[in-house]
Amino acid sequence: MRSRLVMVAFVAVCCALVHICAALAQVEDQPIYPRSVLHVRLENEPITPVTLRFVRRALREAEKTQAQCLVIELDTPGGLLDATHGMVREILASRVPVVVYVAPAGVGRAASAGLFITLSSHIAAMAPGTRIGAAHPVQLGGLPTGPPQPARKIEEEKNGAENEKLAARRPVPMEEKLVNDTETWARSLAELRGRNAEWAALAVTESRSITATEA
Repeated sequence: MRSRLVMVAFVAVCCALVHICAALAQVEDQPIYPRSVLHVRLENEPITPVTLRFVRRALREAEKTQAQCLVIELDTPGGLLDATHGMVREILASRVPVVVYVAPAGVGRAASAGLFITLSSHIAAMAPGTRIGAAHPVQLGGLPTGPPQPARKIEEEKNGAENEKLAARRPVPMEEKLVNDTETWARSLAELRGRNAEWAALAVTESRSITATEA
């Protein structure tokens, strides 16, 4: 009876060792990266599809190397609305914390599109002398524009009465709709990250801009 118990215990130990060796083998097959911080710089860079692809690659690299965070050093005059949407979407979906640092000191700015990128980050910081804001959809390049008008139409527009008719047909409701949607987007991002939602809305509707100290 005793010898049978010893045999059962021996088999159990062997099975445990097999499982431990298998687990160690799997760990050895996987690359081990040191916990690092990945840093990218957007220096006086407009937000375009090219910028979006660059940041997307940086986020994938940060996730692949299991970085502690990705630091985006941001200095942008603004950019395209679609590209801004894409970049914000990538930051919100990132499994690695994203730090947006508005820099360099004295000249850096997160204008227009930069506001939304900064609001969406897990941690937002600004160097002294930098600024953020002025995010009206006009600056974002999101307002619709009509097709080029033919030469005959251009001649007609020289007439004062015709100009009044054209002014009456301008898509003001579409512009208002876009402004309201962009304002709500800024407000929702600020609320998501626990930031000043009221000011974020004013940055869109009234093109408000503030310094790093005020922010």
